[in-house]
Amino acid sequence: MSTDDQDKQAITIRVRREAYDHIRRLADSEKRSITKQIEWLIERAAAQAGPATLEPVAAQPEVASPA
Repeated sequence: MSTDDQDKQAITIRVRREAYDHIRRLADSEKRSITKQIEWLIERAAAQAGPATLEPVAAQPEVASPA
């Protein structure tokens, strides 16, 4: 395991199929793995969000699945 990998935290996420497919296409076009593409997207979004605040982010309402 490389030093870079030791500085990372593993997480599990769930995304809609459409979002996953979109990220996969982006990763393919950038010659990245899906994991590296997600890391890049998260890091970019975090940098754009600016300094952390104490106010929690409002959760998106969940859409009920048809029974």
